[in-house]
Amino acid sequence: MFTKNDIENYFLSYKHEHLFLLWVAAIAIVVAAYFYFGIKKDLYKGAAISIVSFAILFFATSFTEYKKADRLRVLNTYNYDLHPEHLKGKELKRIVSIKKITNIQIVVLLLLTLTAISLYVYNAKKYKSDFLKGIATGVFIMCILATTTFAIISKNLDAYKIGIEDFTKEIYV
Repeated sequence: MFTKNDIENYFLSYKHEHLFLLWVAAIAIVVAAYFYFGIKKDLYKGAAISIVSFAILFFATSFTEYKKADRLRVLNTYNYDLHPEHLKGKELKRIVSIKKITNIQIVVLLLLTLTAISLYVYNAKKYKSDFLKGIATGVFIMCILATTTFAIISKNLDAYKIGIEDFTKEIYV
């Protein structure tokens, strides 16, 4: 049985997942600054550049989603009782589109992970540049963190979508 509690729990977990990415971004910026300015080796400078790039991306996307989560939680718990057709008409479409985007992000991150591994192996054999190895290492670490987080988001989206579909199966829009 799909309840208001399920809606609130979904959006609270969504908010916490994006808060986690915000914390990852903040910690990554501090680590990257330490790598770049504190450790004067090319491996760490390369890792710092890729880590900061991902940290800026994480911060930009997660901050907007974090701010949206409360508004959507209140809107959908309100619509649960008064306008369940909104859940079927608009919220379900939003969830389907977010699911597609999340799946695309997971595929892109997996491809980036493979690219980072390839860059590291190719560089180790041919050029022996520590800077490029550092870039590959930083990309690999950040892709693994992001892929794991997006996989959790995708799993929660599936459960939320099934709940909405079960709740609104008798409603015709």
